[in-house]
Order: sequence, then C-alpha cells, then structure tokens
Amino acid sequence: MRPNILYIHGHDTGRYVQPYGHAVATPNIQKLAEEGVLFRKAFCAAPTCSPSRSALLTGQAPHNAGMVGLVNRGYDLSDHSQHIVTTLRGAGYHTVLSGLQHVARDAKDIGYDEIRTTSGREGASHAIEFLNDAPDAPFFLEVGFFENHRVFPEPTVDERYCMPPAPLPDTPKTRRDIAAYKTMAQDLDAKMGAVFAALDRNGLADNTLIICTTDHGLAFPGMKCNLTDHGMGVMLIMRGPGGFSGGGGLVHVGANDTRDAKSIIEDALRNYGLEGLLDDTTLDLVGIWRRTDDLETVWAAVRRSDPYKTRFPGMQQLADLGRAVSEETYVALERSYAQTLHQYGMPASFYDDPSDFGDLIAGDVSVAEFTNRVALASEAAQATTGEVRDQLSAYYGINEGDITAYYLDPERATSIFEERERLGAARIGGIAAETGFGTIGRQTAERLRAAGVTETKARQGFQEIAQSTIAEESVGDIGDITRTQLVGAEFGTDPEAARRIEKRRQTRLSKFAQSGGPALTQGGYIGLGSAK
Repeated sequence: MRPNILYIHGHDTGRYVQPYGHAVATPNIQKLAEEGVLFRKAFCAAPTCSPSRSALLTGQAPHNAGMVGLVNRGYDLSDHSQHIVTTLRGAGYHTVLSGLQHVARDAKDIGYDEIRTTSGREGASHAIEFLNDAPDAPFFLEVGFFENHRVFPEPTVDERYCMPPAPLPDTPKTRRDIAAYKTMAQDLDAKMGAVFAALDRNGLADNTLIICTTDHGLAFPGMKCNLTDHGMGVMLIMRGPGGFSGGGGLVHVGANDTRDAKSIIEDALRNYGLEGLLDDTTLDLVGIWRRTDDLETVWAAVRRSDPYKTRFPGMQQLADLGRAVSEETYVALERSYAQTLHQYGMPASFYDDPSDFGDLIAGDVSVAEFTNRVALASEAAQATTGEVRDQLSAYYGINEGDITAYYLDPERATSIFEERERLGAARIGGIAAETGFGTIGRQTAERLRAAGVTETKARQGFQEIAQSTIAEESVGDIGDITRTQLVGAEFGTDPEAARRIEKRRQTRLSKFAQSGGPALTQGGYIGLGSAK
C-alpha cells in the first residue's frame, strides 16, 4: 500500500529546535526525531523563503524555477507543472494544502485537489479536520505554518536563561528577543504535535511518511538572507514507512552486531546503571530470554521493573508530557549536567540522586539552559565578599562551589546552609573583619545571629568596639576584659561583661574628673575633665 505523505513546515526556524541540541522546548518535534531520522547537515537551496521552498518542491535551482525573489514581491514559478503536486496527482495521490505555501502567487495555480486554507496561523486546525475524515486514496497533505516568522509574541520564557546562539551578542536585548522566539517556537511545536496526534488517533501514522522542515535560518542578523550555516542550515526530520523510523531505538544495535539478545540487554543494563537487574532474582530476564529473543519484549519487561523506575524517574513524567527520549539520551543529559557542576566546583552531593537530574530532564531543561543557571549562580557566589567567604570556609568548611549551589537552589542547599543560619553568621564574622575589629569565633558569630543582630547593627557595633578599644589602649590597659566579652557587652549577649566594663570605666572616669586629663565614655573620648 502506498504511504500517505505529510509535508509539514515552519517559517524562519533553521535548526534552532530541541533535537539539534538547543535550549528550545519543542517536545513534539523532539519525539518525531527520536522516532524517525534526524538530518544534521541539511541545507536549503537559498536563504530566503520562496526561492528555498520552490527548489525543494520542484527539484530545480531557484533561478531555473523562476523564483529569484519572494512571491509577495511579484515573483512566481515559471512552470507550475514542475511542482511535486503534479507528479503525485499523476500517481493517484489526493493532494491537499492546509496553511501557508509561499511558492505561487495564487495557490490554485499549483493544482491541489483541495485547498483547506492558505492561512499560516490556521493550518493545523484545518489539517486535523481533513485527517479526521481522510479519503481511502493515498494523500499528500501540506501543512504550512507562519511560525517562526516575525513579529514574535511577548515572551513567556524567562529571558535570563536564554543564551543567544552564535553569532549574536549576549545582551539583555538579544536574550529577550530569543525568549520571544522560543515562545513562538513552542506554539509551532504545539500545532505540529496536534497534527501528529491526529495521525495517531485516526490510525494513519503507521502508513504515513512525515517530512518536517523549514525554509531557512532564524530571522536574526547574520542568519536569514545570509549565505552562512546560520542562514542556510535547516531542520529536516523524517518518520514513516520505508526505513524512515527507529532513529531513537530503545536498545541500539549496529548492522554488524553479532551479539545475542541476552548479551545486548546485559550490556545495556550496565551502560544505564541497572546492574542490579542482572540478578535473576530481581527480574526473571532469563525466563524472558527463553521465551523470546525479541529485544523490545525484553526491554518492555525491564521498563516495568521497580529498579528501572527508580533509576529513570523522569521517564514517566516525560511520557505524560507526550515527549519520549531514549535511555541513552537520558544518561547523556545526566552526564552533561554533572560535568557542568564539576566545572564550577559544585559539591557532588548537590545532585546525587537520580530524581534530582530526573526533575531537570522532565522539566525540559537543556544542558545549555542549566549551564546558564549555574553560571548566574556562580556570579552571585563570587559577589559574596571575601571576608564572608573566609568565614564560611573557616567556620563550616563551605567553599565557593557550595555557595554557588546555594544561589542556584536555596531549597536544595539547605543542608549546606541550614536555612540561611550559617550564611548569616558568616556575614557577621565577615563584617567584624571588615571594620578592623578582627576575626571572631564561630560560636560568637552564631550567638550574635541568634540574638537577632542584623548586618547593619553588626557593622555599627564592631566599629564602635574597634574605636573604643583603640581609645582605651591609648590611656591604659583594658585589663582582663577579653575580646569576646567586649562583643557580648556591645551587643547585649553578655550582661555580666557589660556590668564589669561599665564599672571599670566609671572608676577611670572618677580619677580623670579630678586630674583634668582626658576622660572616656563607653564610646570613647568625652574631652577633658574638670581640674580641682
């Protein structure tokens, strides 16, 4: 039976979608790539809309097809019969347009059997209506979208985590622009996903060849309209009968692989960190192998096991979102995240459970986005004063990587900082050093934090202590009063020390009042006493 053909295409997308490794959440396009074949080196024939599309659909260079400019600027195909629709109609295909085509000034000139709509914003809904009542004859359905042509919508993606692709500069304006692009790309993905779901729902997917592509690169400087990889590189993904499937297979087997099913599964379990399943008492794999050599059957049993669910907690979440990835891709993402953490000196315990990375993967956090988040947290950690970092290290053994972890995710890092308490104490210790008072012990810092001493109060208090100590030392030894007692007296955490210090000062004041010498108060000099 001849396959149906779904030709589905976006605008101005290039390769800037999730399957090509970019931080763009396009789960439906990702799923299509994992189920089919992803072409990583696909290029268009021209970096502008109409010339690129005409070359693809006629098999001719744009200048031979008569398309050396845009149809909305007056250009058109020199021979509409060269369009692939003519060939397919001759082969018995029912041809349908649903959405934007941008090849002929009038879509009717191409010769489609049906034109459901020429609107690039309504193509998905009309295509779904067609699929819900598709004819028995094989069909060619073209679904063309306006997305991702400018003007972009207001971004719903957090622009702080939107690193612009090369060759764009990394500025707040370009981050916001990329965030707006990502928002529209998500709309494109949702519409494509709805069409793919209609294929599945109507039992057409198994006999439909899907060709998913775009016309050229992003609508950004140095990309669209430029003869560069950024202008001419395009996404191209195919899925369907005739060998265009299985690109993201569950267990990867090469064409020359001579291993039996048992060996393949055993190797896969080791690669995915599931060695425990090699124990027959955990999962009766031997019994399964005796009944069948079908890898899919065996792997299905593995996926139903509790050890598998513990190891890959994000898999079910991804499935619920309509986005599936292979175990190989999942593990590769984990390793990329871990490498980023290692690069920034973050503690290994910060993400040390499968569920930690599982949350990131299920949340569709790309490696690039995660790296941006860690980099921003690292900047915040480095902004912490050197004195505070010194105290954190001296008091608690907390290094810069630990601080980065805290700024990245305070909730997850509470075991490091104990709900900000350690950080607060270290700040007080750092302020003591900054004001010239010198270092204070961990217990003293924690006692001051617990007493509600703010950073402002700490700065004022240590400055006063430092000044008073200098003054007292200039006129006489402060005696047996320790530095810790001075701190306790100043901040009200040691009432007895405060009484001793006040008594000593009053005694000195009485002496100077009779001698005419300099007198002291709790804060330092008060001037000359009265001579008698």
